[in-house]
Formats: sequence, C-alpha cells, structure tokens
Amino acid sequence: SEGLLALSEAMLQTRDAQTALTTSVHAQEIFARLGKQDFEWLAWLNAARASKGLGDESKTRESARRSADLLAGLEQRWGVDYYNSYLKRPDIDFFRKQLSDLLR
Repeated sequence: SEGLLALSEAMLQTRDAQTALTTSVHAQEIFARLGKQDFEWLAWLNAARASKGLGDESKTRESARRSADLLAGLEQRWGVDYYNSYLKRPDIDFFRKQLSDLLR
C-alpha cells in the first residue's frame, strides 16, 4: 500500500492525473482497512491533487476535506506531543501546505 502511495505521487509528478487518482484511491482503501490513518490522509491528499489535475473541483474539495479530517484525527489518536512532533517533519510540513492550498 505504501508502494501504491509512492506510485500515485510519481504519477502526479509526471502529470498522469488519471492514473494518480486511481492509484491513490486504491491505496486509501487499503490504508483505511489497515487503520493506517497516518498514510490514509496522504492518499486522500494525492486523490485531491489528481482530481484538481483533472479539473474536478468538487472531488478536489471532497478529497482534501477527508484528508484534513484524517490528519486532524491523528492528534486525538496519538496525543498532542507526538502529533506536534509529526507535524514538524519537513515532508509532512510540505504536504500540509499542499493540503492548505487545496482547501482555499
């Protein structure tokens, strides 16, 4: 499932939005089944980015909102200290900025 997430990111980088969307949705479903919320929010983020690339604003906002809700839920799941430490990671900060841009 983490490989699918990486593949969806690669497809976004090559501007293959349709494959990125399909791959990120598949990854999201697996992460949800496994309870891997820390990866599921990233899969929803990639789905939002792919939907934006396809020009689907409704799906972009819906996927971005799901991503944001899952990210926020990590604080309750992990506790404030660990959550804040997670948010300070450079990669997570980068992805949060992307999410913020999509929610505007």
